[in-house]
Amino acid sequence: MTDEVYKKIFASSEDILLDIVVCDTSIGDWQALLNHLTASYACVYSENGVAVPLPRTDVIFERRNQGSVQLECVLMGFTLNCYFFLVHEIELDLLLDDIKSPNTAKQVFKLMKEISGVLKKTVFLTPEHGNANVEELKIFALAVVDTADGSIRSRFGELVE
Repeated sequence: MTDEVYKKIFASSEDILLDIVVCDTSIGDWQALLNHLTASYACVYSENGVAVPLPRTDVIFERRNQGSVQLECVLMGFTLNCYFFLVHEIELDLLLDDIKSPNTAKQVFKLMKEISGVLKKTVFLTPEHGNANVEELKIFALAVVDTADGSIRSRFGELVE
């Protein structure tokens, strides 16, 4: 990835959240993702701000209705947060401010490829997107993993990885 591509994707004067998003997911997809994240990265799961052992995904989705649930994973150069909003959509949050170099950006793309490989699904990197549907995500995604070959393209059409 060139510095020019990195700057196009991650340069912003705003302090915004970025989302790594996977659509059309199931409890099984969530469980596969959590298994991967906890095996590969330092992760802490908490309920109502208190660290507790990570339960099965179906239990997490039951408990989120009774209080706050969060998974925080520390990757090289940034922290990823998950709040388990929807079963049918995986959303992982990161701060744009944390992506300060092409090397940190490569870690984001590495994670996106890993998720796509584990789930066999398209993975989007977007500005925080609210209730956007898949077609809307395709329009304003900053980068997308192609499940056919694992490549990542930027919204500007450039091959990133």
